[in-house]
Amino acid sequence: MYKASREPSAILALKKTLEDLLPDLLSKPSDEGILGFYTFESVLEEEDAVKAVTAVKAINPTMPTLDTALVIDLHAALRRTGLGGRLPYQSFVSFLRWGQDRAAAGWAPDKLDSVVKGIIHDIEISNEVQSITTTRTASKLMDGPTNLVPVLSGIRLCLDEIVKYFDAQAKELREQHGGINNHASIDDVMIKIGNCVDRTTLKVLMEEVFAIHAEQLATANSNGVKYVRKIMDLIDKALAISS
Repeated sequence: MYKASREPSAILALKKTLEDLLPDLLSKPSDEGILGFYTFESVLEEEDAVKAVTAVKAINPTMPTLDTALVIDLHAALRRTGLGGRLPYQSFVSFLRWGQDRAAAGWAPDKLDSVVKGIIHDIEISNEVQSITTTRTASKLMDGPTNLVPVLSGIRLCLDEIVKYFDAQAKELREQHGGINNHASIDDVMIKIGNCVDRTTLKVLMEEVFAIHAEQLATANSNGVKYVRKIMDLIDKALAISS
């Protein structure tokens, strides 16, 4: 963006995008029980529900112990209503606490679905208000913009590792299959293979086919690497502006 426009606003746009994405990404849990609850492609098993309850207890020991059966029912309601994707990680505990306060295990699906819809609605409003309050408070407390240098540096490091991996893969592919001799096209090689009667020549031509495919794969990967490098350049410019 910046390279095309040369406008500092492009860097600010990138910064704003990262700020919008970071809150929930940074709050993504590592606990197996919580991550298991966020698997909405399948039914929550009792064992996984117990892990989720244990995780909540570890986060907030003073919170009343959750009903495992209700946790399973709440998860099922999220699956039925398709609202699982709208439950932020940081609102996981709040969701289950409100669920325990407003519902009970064994309720009819439609009744429980209605409760879950209300909880998600309340969570979204609560998070919206909290976001506005936090942003305004932070703007008063800080002299400058939010420091995203560590985040951008970490992203750049990961991208650099990706580039190194694909560069090494391309080099390995080319070394494994050797260089490519001059042919009009892959069809040209296939015609030569079809007309070949000599075993040694056939082997050489087959290696040519493998070399051509390897080069095609390496070239395709290199196009992706070019885009990654462009992103790295943008991050470098953002870091330069922030310094």
